Amino acid sequence: MRVFRRYKKDGTPYKKWYVEVVGFRWAGFTDKRLTEELGNRIQRLSDFLEAGSRPDKECLAWLASLSNSFRALLEKRGLIDAKNIGAIKSVQTHLEEWKQSLINKEASERYTREAPARVRRGLNEMGCVRIMDLKASDLQNWLQQKRRRDGSSTDTLNNYLSSFKAFASWATRSGYLPENPLRHISDLNNTEAPRHPRRVSKPEEITKLIETTLNQPFHHGLTGRQRFVLYYLILSTSGLRWKEARLAEVKDLRFNHDSGTLTVRRGVGKAKKKESILPLLKETIPVLQSYIEDKEGTDRIFPGMWKGRGAEMLRADLEAAGIEYLTADGYLDFHSLRKTFISRMANAGTPVAILKEWARHSDIRTTMRHYVSIDQSAMSDAVEKLPSVLPAEQLPAGFGMAENRGPVYGPFTGPIRGTAGDVLLQNTSEYACITNKRKTPEVLNQKGDPGLLMLERAKRFEPSTPTLARWCPDSAIC
Repeated sequence: MRVFRRYKKDGTPYKKWYVEVVGFRWAGFTDKRLTEELGNRIQRLSDFLEAGSRPDKECLAWLASLSNSFRALLEKRGLIDAKNIGAIKSVQTHLEEWKQSLINKEASERYTREAPARVRRGLNEMGCVRIMDLKASDLQNWLQQKRRRDGSSTDTLNNYLSSFKAFASWATRSGYLPENPLRHISDLNNTEAPRHPRRVSKPEEITKLIETTLNQPFHHGLTGRQRFVLYYLILSTSGLRWKEARLAEVKDLRFNHDSGTLTVRRGVGKAKKKESILPLLKETIPVLQSYIEDKEGTDRIFPGMWKGRGAEMLRADLEAAGIEYLTADGYLDFHSLRKTFISRMANAGTPVAILKEWARHSDIRTTMRHYVSIDQSAMSDAVEKLPSVLPAEQLPAGFGMAENRGPVYGPFTGPIRGTAGDVLLQNTSEYACITNKRKTPEVLNQKGDPGLLMLERAKRFEPSTPTLARWCPDSAIC
């Protein structure tokens, strides 16, 4: 590298200094030190190019600070490539490229519209001009400011964070960022109660809704019979989303003797990558066959003017049936019908893998967290299926049947018999009573049969689990 000055014909030097590096002469500054620094930066950029590696953050930041004419000169002389230029382009240009890539990947229309809009809003408020300005600390601070300023929920902030992560990942894969600056940020911990909790409708509510709707008048473009079939199909067979139900066509229903299926076509609702074939409950088949007998294959199964008004339509029918829209358990809106169906499947013992496929979710956590509500009877039925852990062949008839309490078990060296008040131990002279304080009881004198030890009347006998009872005698014993 050589730094020099050029001279005029009369021998007077020009004000600017020049630097000769990587085989080219470059106009510098009036300050020699700044011109030397320019030569060093150009040499470093050339070194990255010769090594076949991407310039580091400092070098890219320097490129971003240059004028368009000087960057064009660097490109003309082969010192920067398209990726380096891309890294210093306006971030708004990158957003348009990302949006186009989402369209090319056939992402949902809603995501293609909302995700770039979220990122654009955040970048503008953070003051990011180029993609190199995106920093994890700035994003985290902005999210907290948005929470305090707008009262945004944790779910909303996580949606913003997810959009930013997707954008940063795309920029890294495209070579516009040397590394993903957001790769270490985790989602915000959501301890808030949902703002619009949905409840599972009770069996008597389901029956009342379906029966009442059948005789209701025409509204929202659907007759009472059409809405009856719609609710019946979602609650009993499919768990369709409202958009999937609205776009379903007659050709999607297929019948074969006493069986049938409903196909959720690729591109309908959230099913963008594959179609889903859902078996129909046998009792729904005659209803559906009768319903579509006068329809063509491309006809909508449920036509009408209920686009975006599914909750409004359902609310009118709930009011007619005398069912409350909002209770202490949450709202009963159109999507609650889907949650009700999936919860009914879960309570019937359906494996979680099948639940995920039926709900058409990509992540089982979504199904279990938002759509499955286990009732108490299902939990009771599940625990009753557990095999006993006690050696039944060593227990006498009627063992452990406490009055009005059912079987009672406890830690023992021999069988226990008795009621809730009297407890007998057999074939032992000592009994270690397990209580909250885990004390050892005094050994009482044997009475009567030498094979039995009579204990004083117990004041409390509380089972703590289905297979282990917590027995706590009075203070004289424990």
